Amino acid sequence: AYTLTGVIGLTLAKHFGGVSVFWPPAAIALAAVIRYGWRALPGVVLGAIAVNLISNPNLSAALAIAVGN
Repeated sequence: AYTLTGVIGLTLAKHFGGVSVFWPPAAIALAAVIRYGWRALPGVVLGAIAVNLISNPNLSAALAIAVGN
């Protein structure tokens, strides 16, 4: 769900000048952490890496952005 909504958010951002005001993966990540606790964080990080690899195939950049999320 995180990756799918992230791709949709990035697609919408391309149409509005590269800025995404609405980022649904943040709500999914928050809900997962509230529901499952810190055990959900590895899944959130993997989803963030997947979204960033889809938009930019540079692994080091994807890892840095995922850690920043």
